Amino acid sequence: MTPADPGPTLPPMRAPTPLAACLFPTCLLPTCLLAAGCVTPETTATTCADIALAQPLLVLEGDLRTTSGLGRVDAEGCLTEVAGGLALGSDTWLAVSGGQAYVLDRTEALAHRIDPASLEILESVRAQEDGEGGRPNPQDIAVDEAGRRWVTRFDQPLVLVFGPDGSIERRIDLAPYADADGNPEASAIRVVDGVAHVALEKLDAQAEGSIYPPTGPGAVLAIPTDPAASIQAIDLAGQNPFGRFAAAPWDPRLLAVATPGEFGAITPGDGIDLIDTASGQARQIISEEALGGSATEVALVGPNEAYAIV
Repeated sequence: MTPADPGPTLPPMRAPTPLAACLFPTCLLPTCLLAAGCVTPETTATTCADIALAQPLLVLEGDLRTTSGLGRVDAEGCLTEVAGGLALGSDTWLAVSGGQAYVLDRTEALAHRIDPASLEILESVRAQEDGEGGRPNPQDIAVDEAGRRWVTRFDQPLVLVFGPDGSIERRIDLAPYADADGNPEASAIRVVDGVAHVALEKLDAQAEGSIYPPTGPGAVLAIPTDPAASIQAIDLAGQNPFGRFAAAPWDPRLLAVATPGEFGAITPGDGIDLIDTASGQARQIISEEALGGSATEVALVGPNEAYAIV
């Protein structure tokens, strides 16, 4: 969409460069980098590299064929992996919200709150209700001002909101915002100013000859944490909002998200979108043609500087 007031201007990005976005209280790497080896050690292992970091780094090591493990890189560049890992499934996601670190185990439908220092599981909630069939496939988690945990689920059109005690306090039905298959494929979530913003990929799960192609532009659903307030849908310019939301360091009300559309196809309408949560409007800030490919992650550094993994 084209907003009446275009808001802050971001010039074309520099050449696309992989970047691990830093999220409070630590940085996150949702892959195997630096000294990590994509394996879980039999004993607690520490490996050091000739690097220095501004702050500690959590590293999620994943292999979709086997299992996942969590490590921590300290400021001196030493990676520590805990013996036995966390017994995580093969499909996992690392998130930080409300000053808390979480690992979502999509295979087992669990959200684990993690101690970033010890790498131990402090608490787990199941992102699936009793008697609910199918695989919910939890995608992301956000913590609101009251300490409630909001969990999006890719394969179920329902956001679950867990209270501080771990019980389900609220359910948000996403079916009214879905495309023809009845599920809008919810992915990223971030709470800004008392509103949970949920990315809807809007894919065709029943398509033949293609894996989950987009059915049209994606959307961001603005869901107030107050149940009495109304929900607003924000149309995106691009298709398939993918990966995590990246908040602007100079204004946390601005969120960027990658919109790769159909992977492998370069489309001018897809690229990276910027959402102004205050005005409820979104616009494209760079296209796939300018990026030279499909973005999967984005990080905003300043009004004139951003990075993407393409």
